[in-house]
Amino acid sequence: MPGVVFRNYKDRVVESISECNAITELWNITNAGQGVIVKNAYKDFPSVGLGDATVTTPGSSAYYKWLGDSFIKISESESLDVVFDTSAFETIIHTQNSSSTTVSVAGIDAYTGNLNPAITAYVKGQTFTLTDVVANASTNPTLSLNGLAAKNIVNYKNAALSVGDFVGTVVVIYDGDAFRMIGGGSSNAASVAIAKYSLFHFNSNLFTEQFSSFRGLITIVSSYLTDQLSSVSFEVRLDTVSVWTALANLVALQTWINTNITGSESSGTVYWVKVLATYKVGGLGDAEVRLTYMPS
Repeated sequence: MPGVVFRNYKDRVVESISECNAITELWNITNAGQGVIVKNAYKDFPSVGLGDATVTTPGSSAYYKWLGDSFIKISESESLDVVFDTSAFETIIHTQNSSSTTVSVAGIDAYTGNLNPAITAYVKGQTFTLTDVVANASTNPTLSLNGLAAKNIVNYKNAALSVGDFVGTVVVIYDGDAFRMIGGGSSNAASVAIAKYSLFHFNSNLFTEQFSSFRGLITIVSSYLTDQLSSVSFEVRLDTVSVWTALANLVALQTWINTNITGSESSGTVYWVKVLATYKVGGLGDAEVRLTYMPS
């Protein structure tokens, strides 16, 4: 489907499905709603079976959105034009009925709302901010917009909500079958991440190490890399130890933290995390890594 993607700083552009798949190790619920444009998503690029099996036209690009635990494909085209729009809060694909907007809803459990202008169909990847939401009294609420069919509301992992999760101002994304809750709601909602982050800045590819101290157990770790970078690895040490331990990826970092760190931000173990950035070929200038975490 030919079209134009308005891309903001949160989204990534990669060369292949393999690079897109690698992002799944870095992103979690805190990245929900972000997009990835794969320049060549063809099923046999760069060799047989390494692309997206649903993309059958050689050279086609594809656009994917992150739901919090997995990607969904929004569109594909032989000529997918990318426009950088720093004023946009959300990535918007310009198709007939696609939108990202705010709407007040009414009801309890069977929620309804009316967008203006109205939509005539749900489109996979649509993101809506719902306001004035009265807390759900059941675990299987539904949402209908502009009189369209009511769709189930689930958490970002496509599992049932708990009573009271869906309340106040809530952000949902349509995954083609249901509305997944990716933000807002009750502070106790399992579908919502209350996260902090540390920013690691690199001036050029000559200076690719930055570090920061942390205190207490981190329960979820993810990272976001700006486009100059291809990957990151880590080194860690306790504050009482001088020797650094090398870790290849976020999975290894989380395992080390779970094994060695206890307590909270106010009274827990003090430790250091060093980020080692790898620049893309030809990458030279400023780059950043955002390490997102949820303290215990």
